[in-house]
Amino acid sequence: DVSVPSSMQFVITPAVDELALVGEQHVSHVADSRVWHLVRGRDYAVRMILRDDEHRTMYITKNMKFEVQYGKQINTGDADDNSEQEQQQQGGGGQIEEGRVETNANLPPANFDEGDRIKSRVEWKVQRRWIKATKVGKTVVKGNLEPIYSNITGKTWTPEGGELIGSTSEIIVSDPVFISRPKEHHPILLPPMEQNYQVKAGGGTGRYLWNTGDSDLASIGPRGTITV
Repeated sequence: DVSVPSSMQFVITPAVDELALVGEQHVSHVADSRVWHLVRGRDYAVRMILRDDEHRTMYITKNMKFEVQYGKQINTGDADDNSEQEQQQQGGGGQIEEGRVETNANLPPANFDEGDRIKSRVEWKVQRRWIKATKVGKTVVKGNLEPIYSNITGKTWTPEGGELIGSTSEIIVSDPVFISRPKEHHPILLPPMEQNYQVKAGGGTGRYLWNTGDSDLASIGPRGTITV
């Protein structure tokens, strides 16, 4: 089917997952959520998804170009007002500071093409950007599809009405999650005796969901209390 782009969406995935999918069918990471949670110090792939007016995913060719920017200062409309108000409240009510992501020119590796089983699909580099989350806080990624020039017809295609097709997604960068364990461990008692341990989590967003891999062996409470 030949159709024209109607909407655009960002998909953000860990770089290791994105590189592992080369030559294989992509697992769909597309979600309705416009908020992406990243971990400081880790690499990610930002992928652009184009859809037609029937919401079908479109094939991205090498003559399609995207302008992608990061940072709060590029917000528009109400988002600008919200960002300005939030900056004024910094330090007073536990507001999230402005985070940062930076482009990572080292991804994919320089010799990546040698092992790329789909290297003939030149859109691999067209539709992806590689970034590293570098500062904890909140930021945005904003981009748009630039007018498409055809080498065959010599003409440039633009959406009807002249408004560029674009998208904005919010990004929240957090520190890695870690668990603090008791320095001194008491001996584990045999059933039917019980032993309790208190562990604490840090990093992330500060909201945690505790889970045990074997409920017959141990249970864990909502505040990190482990009962063996």
